[in-house]
Amino acid sequence: MKSILKSKNTKWPIFIFFVLLICGIYLRLCNLSNPLLWQDEAETAFYAKQVLNFRLPNAYDRERNLFLYIGALIPISHYSFSSDLIDPNIYGFTQEDFDGDGRLIRHPYGDILVTALSFYIFGPSTFSARVLFALMGVFSLILTYQLGKYLYNRRTGLIAMAFQTFNIVLIAYERQARHYSLG
Repeated sequence: MKSILKSKNTKWPIFIFFVLLICGIYLRLCNLSNPLLWQDEAETAFYAKQVLNFRLPNAYDRERNLFLYIGALIPISHYSFSSDLIDPNIYGFTQEDFDGDGRLIRHPYGDILVTALSFYIFGPSTFSARVLFALMGVFSLILTYQLGKYLYNRRTGLIAMAFQTFNIVLIAYERQARHYSLG
């Protein structure tokens, strides 16, 4: 009996490709709203909302400083953003990470801009914060297949795509609204 992947019939590899793609879409998009955003994702979402409001990721929204609040927006201290050092125990940031107006300057903006785009399209929510990152994960499945097919053959592309489709670590990272999801 011939292997399905070595078959001259082109229908089986196409069928397998689409089954893997559908599985990848399901694993990356299913129940994307749960759990709620964790601390770093919430920070990305906060900055994305700031981009929509002020066109730049500001830590200060003219009323509150992000770093004065933890969790359910419980104030932990009160001090001027532009003159005092940010407590390095909170998120690990210092004043050098921001310019005088509270704009973030020592962090890549890629994840923030992707989340801002998603908020602009879908409105702010946990789902919309994560959906474009998950879709990039789905797109990476297609790129993995194409790269394996280009470098070796169709069978290698499908095997590589299968490994990526069901890799739980990649699925977990691709479902998060963070910069490493873009890699």
